[in-house]
Amino acid sequence: MVSYPRPVTRAKALGYFIKESQGYNAFTEHPEFRPEFGGSLLPRLGLKPGPFTEDEYTDFILGEFPAVQSGDLAIAYASDSERAAYDVTVTLPKDFSLQLLVSEDRRLFEVARELNREVMKLFEQYAIVRVTDRNGRVQKLRVEGIAYATWWHISTRERKPDAERDINTGGDPHFHPHNIVSKFVLPRGSSELLGMVGKDIQIARRALNAVDDGAMARKLRNLTRKRA
Repeated sequence: MVSYPRPVTRAKALGYFIKESQGYNAFTEHPEFRPEFGGSLLPRLGLKPGPFTEDEYTDFILGEFPAVQSGDLAIAYASDSERAAYDVTVTLPKDFSLQLLVSEDRRLFEVARELNREVMKLFEQYAIVRVTDRNGRVQKLRVEGIAYATWWHISTRERKPDAERDINTGGDPHFHPHNIVSKFVLPRGSSELLGMVGKDIQIARRALNAVDDGAMARKLRNLTRKRA
């Protein structure tokens, strides 16, 4: 259900807006498929869930959150300044994905969006950040939540021309969300943001993948029936 979370550099994360504006791999003009912020950490960062502007997304990736700029929060530690976020992709069932692409049914999109939110809520439950104390011991700290930007794509990868064979490669139709999770998290009871590293987010991913895929499939069927 959840792919291996890939680390994303600042340049790559900011490149999402450039690619989307060029019509790459998303319903950029469809109001129902606009990218949006999500995650329970948003209010603490001074952000709101829902669609965002390019400037808001840029500040999000750079860690220039409103709450940091106002002094309500501080960034205590940010490992690997070039690593801005992690790409957490939720894989929807292929038959459901194709049905949505063919029909462009708003109800099915709402089902996909609700399922993505449910998966990311579970991801939040397992999210941690590890810190090393003065004695060199590693502590796993629970966090208040995560913040992410969701981009909806309509194919598995970018279509690229193959001059020798005179065809386009890639672009296998598949509707799915990419959740660009900010590396910054807030330990419970703290006012200082810490930066997650790869192992932190892998712990959350492994815990989430332990959830029965059958339960997710049942959730999808229930959401679909509710929206029918």
